[in-house]
Amino acid sequence: MKLTLILSAALALSLGQLCNAQTTRTDPFGDYEELTDTKPHDGPEVWDKIVASPQLSWGSTDVRYSKRSIPSLQNKKHWQTKAWKGERVNAQAVLWTKTDLSGAEITVSDLRNGSSIIPASAIETSFVRYVMTDELSKDGTTGCGERYNKADWDSSMVADALDIINVRDIVARTTQPVWMNAWVPSDAKTGKYKGTLTVTGSNFSPLSLQIEIDVLNHTLPDPKDWQIHMDLWQNPYAVARYYDVPLWSKEHFDAMRPIMKRIAQTGQKAVTASIMHKP
Repeated sequence: MKLTLILSAALALSLGQLCNAQTTRTDPFGDYEELTDTKPHDGPEVWDKIVASPQLSWGSTDVRYSKRSIPSLQNKKHWQTKAWKGERVNAQAVLWTKTDLSGAEITVSDLRNGSSIIPASAIETSFVRYVMTDELSKDGTTGCGERYNKADWDSSMVADALDIINVRDIVARTTQPVWMNAWVPSDAKTGKYKGTLTVTGSNFSPLSLQIEIDVLNHTLPDPKDWQIHMDLWQNPYAVARYYDVPLWSKEHFDAMRPIMKRIAQTGQKAVTASIMHKP
């Protein structure tokens, strides 16, 4: 039986621009300033009680950590998981600081199991950025539809986008999540692979976390062979606007190519054909 999964989402840019953490990534507009979170948060009197700063810990992939409050988590330095050969696994680290950090950068080592390795090129890391959003419908079931009386819909800042900027400054008294995705090679030997994730900068000492992936003796098929129907809707016009290139030009297709490649890596075999202005 095939599983049908249809998602309507503006995922093209966020999916396509993520490359591995060991290569240089560029954004046509560079870094950007996030909007101000007006919700209640920890004040200076709370942040200034931190003895050691900055701090880095493994968190949970199920939590969106508040930008302007100290994260409520144990200081966990070791992350471990199990994975099949050919499987992708994810983890979220959390960095928080009471002082400004300059030139923060994420790096990951090779993961080693004796003479066998999962190369750093198979591991992607990204700063998680915050965006403004509004709440779901009043029954909590959907985010779609017209907001006729916008005063009735609250807004908030949430951790959402995976940035393509490798190096960025982090403002004092804020929390900065870090997302990690590791794609275990399909020919990896079974066993436990260990390495480190490190955050460095120009005005603070390096901070490191331990990674451990136990590769099991099972193999996940390549995405092209998955028996699912994945349909992430794409908007080629958004790509042209973002990169400021003419529609359907060579530059436009060059910008879309890594996006379509990433979508194919989710197992998708469908392509959206935009043939009219408001279908």
